[in-house]
Amino acid sequence: MKEIMSVAVGQVFLCIEGRPSSHHVEIRVRERKENGRPGRTIGLEVERRSGLFAIAMGMLSVGGSLPPEQAFDQNETVGTARNTPHRIPLRQQEWDLLDGMRSVDAGEPQRSIQAVKAMHRKLQRRMHIVQRCVQLMEVLGDQDAQQIDLLLTLAATGRPLPFSIHVGPASTSDQDESRRGLPH
Repeated sequence: MKEIMSVAVGQVFLCIEGRPSSHHVEIRVRERKENGRPGRTIGLEVERRSGLFAIAMGMLSVGGSLPPEQAFDQNETVGTARNTPHRIPLRQQEWDLLDGMRSVDAGEPQRSIQAVKAMHRKLQRRMHIVQRCVQLMEVLGDQDAQQIDLLLTLAATGRPLPFSIHVGPASTSDQDESRRGLPH
């Protein structure tokens, strides 16, 4: 197996291994050697594409719920000392607001997990569409791909598309309107 990705997490590494043409990947938890490299395997799980997407969606959900990072949090400039600037202290009113937000609902983590599971089920139902889109992008020209990208961007805004496609038999009044060029 070829290592696709490796992420250090505390004293272990989370490694994803597999072959690009394979239908599954191996997710390994490896111990960290003294030289800082991945060592022997502690845990192993074989996941198919849908399972890997579910894990990724869960991580995305967790990452999206964290507060945004400041520019200095990512600073890794060579030769500079990492001095964290002093943060502006919160006023009592802001602390009260934060405490109120934290204590509003103890069931929030459970709902977050349910939301991730729902996104995973939706993605599983639509996986054939994603696969067809990938196959289409492999053969389309740049101009056509850019037009599809614009349509996806428009769809992501939540506003209705400037057209609609209806599948199935249309009524005679719909056919008359389409012949006259009226929008659906």
